[in-house]
Amino acid sequence: MNWTSRHPVLVWTLVWGAAGLSFRIAGVFDDHSVGPRWVAFVVGLAGWAVAGSTTVHNIGAEMTERRALIAAAVWAGAFVWLASFALPLGDWMRQTRFGSAIPPGFVGMAIAWAIAAGLAVAVTSRLVKPKPGFVRPLVVAFRWGFSFFFGGYIGVPLASILGQTSEAVLGDLIGRPLAFALGWTSACLVAGLLASTAALTLSGNADRQHDQRMIPADRT
Repeated sequence: MNWTSRHPVLVWTLVWGAAGLSFRIAGVFDDHSVGPRWVAFVVGLAGWAVAGSTTVHNIGAEMTERRALIAAAVWAGAFVWLASFALPLGDWMRQTRFGSAIPPGFVGMAIAWAIAAGLAVAVTSRLVKPKPGFVRPLVVAFRWGFSFFFGGYIGVPLASILGQTSEAVLGDLIGRPLAFALGWTSACLVAGLLASTAALTLSGNADRQHDQRMIPADRT
């Protein structure tokens, strides 16, 4: 817990990479690839629980074992909601026209990904901060949601591009499936790095400035 709380960006980056690879294997982004979706669910659930526990310190609360467990449970619950909501939303958006534009299916998944992150960090803030207020959790939720949507929106197309590029360059050397997976995972890691850096920086700096004007939190 101490190591993860000191390196939240690294933890979230690794979680994005692992989740992206497991989603690819499960065929979440490819109708022609149908893998074990339970693996993607387990990897995503564990990853969000571990990485979500690191948000306690970032949102301005003192890190304790109890608070870390609360945050882990909240983020795990958010991923369960995400898994039950993201795929239907992605399918709906793929079949829906907005004016003359038909958005790709992954946009719906990115929206659900962002909403889940925003809800998780807002609920965590309400539960672990002695005086969270009403506005602060909403502000932090918006920043996390925007950051995760940004990362997801650029991550999926970038993963496809890097996957195909890696397959073309390294396919004959290490095998086409492994080469594609290498490119795909690399893109997910980059997207995770950008998203987590933005989320943790935007919310962390603002919360520290806010908490300096408040009564210091008591350890619970």
